[in-house]
Amino acid sequence: KKTLYTPCPCCDGTGIRKSQEVLGLELLRKVRGYFDDHQGNLTVRMHPEAALALANAKRAVIAAIEEEKKATVTITADATLRYDAIELSGAGDQNGHGHS
Repeated sequence: KKTLYTPCPCCDGTGIRKSQEVLGLELLRKVRGYFDDHQGNLTVRMHPEAALALANAKRAVIAAIEEEKKATVTITADATLRYDAIELSGAGDQNGHGHS
C-alpha cells in the first residue's frame, strides 16, 4: 500500500482534519497572542477554504480585537498552505518572516 499511496498532506493520513471551530479558536488565540507582544496591523495567511470560512465566522470577534488594539487584521488566502496552517505577519516583521 505504501508504494501506491502517500499520506494526505492535510490530515497526515488519518482521514480527519481540524474542524472550522477548532481552527477559529486557534486563529483567535494566535491573533490575541500576537497583540500581546506587537502593535500595528496584522496579516493572517491561511488556506483559502479555512480563510473564507473563518473570515466570516469570526469577523465580529476579530473586529472587536481590531477596535481594542487600534489595528487592522487582514485574513488572506494562500493555496500553498495546509488546511490547518495559520501564519501571522505584522508590519514590523523583518524579511517577510511571520509567526506560525
